[in-house]
Amino acid sequence: MTATQWALLAITLLAGAATPGASLALVINTATKQGRLPGIVQSLAHGIGVGFYALLVSTGISSVLFASERAFQVLQVGGCLLLLYLGAKMIMGGWNSRPNTALSVKLDSEAGADLNSEIEDGQLAESNSIWSHASKGFLIVFLNPKIALFFLAVFSQFLHPGQSLVLQWSMASLAGVIDALWYLSMAFLVSISRVSKTINRFGWQLDILWGSVLVTIAGALATTI
Repeated sequence: MTATQWALLAITLLAGAATPGASLALVINTATKQGRLPGIVQSLAHGIGVGFYALLVSTGISSVLFASERAFQVLQVGGCLLLLYLGAKMIMGGWNSRPNTALSVKLDSEAGADLNSEIEDGQLAESNSIWSHASKGFLIVFLNPKIALFFLAVFSQFLHPGQSLVLQWSMASLAGVIDALWYLSMAFLVSISRVSKTINRFGWQLDILWGSVLVTIAGALATTI
């Protein structure tokens, strides 16, 4: 492949990663509520999941998946159920925390950065394990086989018979790295103190919003199964 082809592939992959969807909602919510480290872990796991599907497509293994309609549908159903679960959990969490929102904002304005740090520490202490965040980041990709269809459409423009396995692995790795870097940038952005403080002022509303986004996406995907 020429340098121009690599550049075109990278731009296409970045555009795909930057498309708003369930993954973005999950990473932003995690980084905002649980802290930067869980957001980073989730972003890296998401990149690994994307790289996994990219590798399947680039090496031709995806044809096995698409050859079995039932296997494809099982993954689709699993993905919808995961989105419904995560969305419902966000909505319920936001609804249950709404009575404390006004008090949190008042205390934050009185105590300043120290109190905000204590609240963040408390959130981290109550957060799920790192492995839990990693599994969510990976599964939201793994249970969405349509991502493989995206790579099939993209890689079909760049893959040709006789290409080396190293080249195929490189293309798949590029997809995973670009995806991980995009979500890492989002996790870093929303976990900046000033940004996260602003977001947390509307914490329960955003929980319900992001949860509704996931549930809506799950419903839309369910109609296509």
